[in-house]
Order: sequence, then structure tokens, then C-alpha cells
Amino acid sequence: VEQGESITLKAVVTYEDGDTDNDVTWSSSDTSLAKVKKGVVTAADDETGTVKITATSTKDTSVSATCKVTVVENEDEDEGIIAGTLEATGRTGGHDGKVYEEYVFVIDDEDISLAEDDVDSITLQKDNGSIVSLDPNSDETLWFDVQRESGKYTITVTDDNDKTYAAVIYWDAPTKLTVTATGDEEERDGDTYTEYKLGNFNLTSFTCMYQITPDDDVIKLTDKSDKTLWINTDNQDSGKHVFLIKKNNTWYTATVRI
Repeated sequence: VEQGESITLKAVVTYEDGDTDNDVTWSSSDTSLAKVKKGVVTAADDETGTVKITATSTKDTSVSATCKVTVVENEDEDEGIIAGTLEATGRTGGHDGKVYEEYVFVIDDEDISLAEDDVDSITLQKDNGSIVSLDPNSDETLWFDVQRESGKYTITVTDDNDKTYAAVIYWDAPTKLTVTATGDEEERDGDTYTEYKLGNFNLTSFTCMYQITPDDDVIKLTDKSDKTLWINTDNQDSGKHVFLIKKNNTWYTATVRI
């Protein structure tokens, strides 16, 4: 990671009984070189070297994993741009056929408002691709489209005092699940439900789950006792239905055609 920039690490703890969670405590072997908070590793502005970042299970402190992070000089550092971080709040939402994850823009431990009354411009750049302008609105936070491709996304903000900030999200696109119709159907309250398996995914527990209909309606679903997906085929629009599921900080996607 370059000086002044951040990367996000993810940790999943798998226990002997097969249960998993991401309830871990993060620590850095050298906080003068890199700090870590909720998996977000922020490199020092003026130091280089290698630091060990450790995730330790809060349920069983004997279980831990360590990742080496090397801080290198920022060769492309732009004069006048202040480096910040984007920290996930855990909130999600959806509209107009898309699902979003919320991030707070942080500079020196202070939240920076991205609302239209506070900023002049916001841009987004994937890797070294084209710079895309984003339209500020009433939201003070960044809502990031979870269906974006994997890559390094740089968000640059210029506020109404002509100060420019930049932060990076290292994003992993949702993992695709194989959809299989089992052939089983059930009658529930007079409607027909059809069963689908999403790979080996267990739907009895997840962080959040959304359905995007062919008309781009976004529906938030709740976890139930069923391990598989049961769709009310009597009351669904024909076409492609996309499901987005978040579990243990990882997004998954599945497509069902009705």
C-alpha cells in the first residue's frame, strides 16, 4: 500500500463446529507505520516498511491470522491532495435496480460531509481508468454500488473551501453462486413456491439480502428457516431476478430466471 493510502482486509473465523463469523479484534505490530480500524489499514504518510496486521477472534483469542502489509513511497502523490479513508458503516440500501453499501469519508478521525451544500465536486476512478463525476446530493456519506467490478476505486472530493481529499476502496465484486432448480414446489397460502439451490449457500443466516426484479424494484428480504431459496412464482414478474446477499463481509450474487 502506498504512503497515506488505505486498504481493507477481511477476516472470517471458521470454528470446529462449522460456524463462521467475522467478530475479530484488529491490531498492528507498528502503529507508527500503519494503523488498523475495523479491518481498514491506513499507511503512514512519511514512513516505509513492512508491518504485521493481526485479526484475533473475540470468542476464542487462541484463534488468529496475520497478514504482512508493505508500505511503499507514493510515487503518484498529487500536491495539495489530502489523503483520507473510507470506512464502511455496515448500512446498506437499494433503489432503481441497484444495491449500495454506505461509507463515511474520514480525515484525521473526523467525518467529512459529502452533501451537496458542503462539496463542489466528487469523482470516482477505477484503477487507472476514466474519471467519472458523481452528483452530490443530500447524503453526507458515500453509497457505493456493490455490483461494481473488482478493483481499486479512488474517490476524490473538493469541498466548498477548495480543499481536495482522496480515499480508496479496494473492492471485491460479488461472488457468483450457481443456481439450480430442485424441481420441488409447495403451496403456501394459495400461492405456488418453487425451490432453488444457490450453490452450497445456506440462507438461514446472512447479514442482508436483496432481490432486484426485472422492473428494477429492489426488495429487502429477511432470513428464514429455509436453507434454500423459495420463490413465489405466482406473484413474480417474468424475467431475470438478481439476488444480492452479504454474509461475513462478503457479497454474493445469484440470478434466477422466471
